[in-house]
Parts: sequence; C-alpha cells; structure tokens
Amino acid sequence: MRKLYRSKKDKIIGGVCGGIGEYFNIDPVLIRILWLFFTFVGGAGILAYIIAWVVIPLSQEKVETTADEENKAQEEDKGGFWGGITLIIVGIILLLLTLGTFWVKLLPLCLITVGIIFILKYREKE
Repeated sequence: MRKLYRSKKDKIIGGVCGGIGEYFNIDPVLIRILWLFFTFVGGAGILAYIIAWVVIPLSQEKVETTADEENKAQEEDKGGFWGGITLIIVGIILLLLTLGTFWVKLLPLCLITVGIIFILKYREKE
C-alpha cells in the first residue's frame, strides 16, 4: 500500500505538491497551479498548503546530496522555525485587528496554532 509523503527531491517550499504528484503519478506543476488557483480564488490554498505541510510526513527516502545541498537543507529547516514565528506574529496582529465575531478570529487562531506546530517540529530536530 502506497503512502503519501512530502517529496525531498521535487520540492520548492515544503515538498507537498511534489509528494502529491508522486502519489498520484502526475506532474507536480499541475498541483502547484491548482494550489495557486485556490489561493487567489479565496485564500484557502495557503491555509491548505500549510496544513498539508504539517500533516503530511517527509519522505524517508535518501537523496544523494553534496555539501552545498546539505547546507541549503539546513537553512530550509530554519525556514520552518522562522515561518512559524511569522505565522504567530501575523495571527496575533490579525486577532488584535479583528475584535468582531468568532469566525473572523478563527483564521488568526489557526495561523498561531500552525506557527506553534512549526516551531515545535523545528525544536524536535535539534
């Protein structure tokens, strides 16, 4: 039985689209285009990508890398930490700006939660 994993070799941000493309045996560019479409249509693409990045595990398959590629991979790992910090800050700002109904506060709370998850995942790697 095949499992869905984020791709290590075909990734631009987190390997989500590459992993989905490998799973369904289609070109990841098509997945990326769909993701962009849903991002611009209602903004759901960004939140869905972040959730998929957190939920879908990274592939355990080994990819041969050079020293430069390993340094880049380490920098990308730090990107998850700083991405988490950024999401928390944006979530807090949105939460402070939207003192209206509960549904308006739901997106900032989701951003803060996902940001905390990114930071916890980064801390586990150290």
